[in-house]
Amino acid sequence: MTIANYMNLFALCAASAIYGCRRPAAPPYDNQQAKALLDACEAIVEDRMEDAMEAVDRLDESAGADDFASSARLAIERKMEFAKADLYLQQLDLQGLKEFIALSRSKGTAGAGLDAFAGLSDALAELSLFRRRMPWEKSADLKAALESLRRHDGILAASVTYRDFVAAQELSLKELEEGEALVRAGGYLGRMEAALVSGDLQGFHEAEGDFRRDQPGHAYFAMLETLSAGSMPGDLKKGDVQAFEVASSAKWNTLSEDARKGAWGMLERSGGPQGVCGMLVKAMHGGRLEDYEALFARASGMGLGVSRDIAASYAALLGGGRPGQASPCTGITEVIGIVKDTKEKAK
Repeated sequence: MTIANYMNLFALCAASAIYGCRRPAAPPYDNQQAKALLDACEAIVEDRMEDAMEAVDRLDESAGADDFASSARLAIERKMEFAKADLYLQQLDLQGLKEFIALSRSKGTAGAGLDAFAGLSDALAELSLFRRRMPWEKSADLKAALESLRRHDGILAASVTYRDFVAAQELSLKELEEGEALVRAGGYLGRMEAALVSGDLQGFHEAEGDFRRDQPGHAYFAMLETLSAGSMPGDLKKGDVQAFEVASSAKWNTLSEDARKGAWGMLERSGGPQGVCGMLVKAMHGGRLEDYEALFARASGMGLGVSRDIAASYAALLGGGRPGQASPCTGITEVIGIVKDTKEKAK
């Protein structure tokens, strides 16, 4: 290296030294700011929100406006609100939860987590109302309440307990509907029974039409078809006896003698007549005076008259003529009149 080169190198080093001495010194390292940042991060990770908020406050004091501090503060506030909302929920204070959420929204601090609590609050309020209205007496009320409750399935259905509860209520709904259907069926059959005994054919067909529109699948209609075909249904269930009595009475005049015997045999095996139509079947099958008289007594107790065919059959048994020869008769008083006339003629 030449002397010139040494001189150039020395000049460069000297210039660098002089420039370095003139630059401003780096600011001292802020231990408080670093500690506040570290404390905030640790507290957030460990879910110590109050400590995290205190550390963020210290960070603000040491660093002034800081993006991290602002973001952290918002996240911590939302986390603390979430925890408070959860506490309301654990205490089942749904009204308190609702008011707390409204306050947070008015402050503009409510996050998505709190919105989820709002939905849950509404769902639990609906569930609470549902339970207060139990037990249910009408299927229509239970059905409407279930529809309203199940709008919250998206929130509540994650709970096995809730799913089991809804399944139990749906079973209760089915049982209520079946029970109400039985009551209505009994009402239709009662109207039909009264109309058959009293000879009100129009009333019978109106009641039967109402019955078919409401419950077309009821066993009564299958019994009509079976009897019309000259057959008998299988063993009668306890709840089907009234329906069979009415069906047999309605079809009696079209049945063969064997079918009539079969119909009475089924009623007899089922414990005998239960209603006034069952008593009518017994009287028409056996042809005994005492059976007709028992029928008249039952009809009278129900406030019913009897058809002229029934009265004529009774009169015929007393020896006053064949069925169909009697004058029209729609009341018990007229039956008694026919009986008296028949007895006078038999002397």
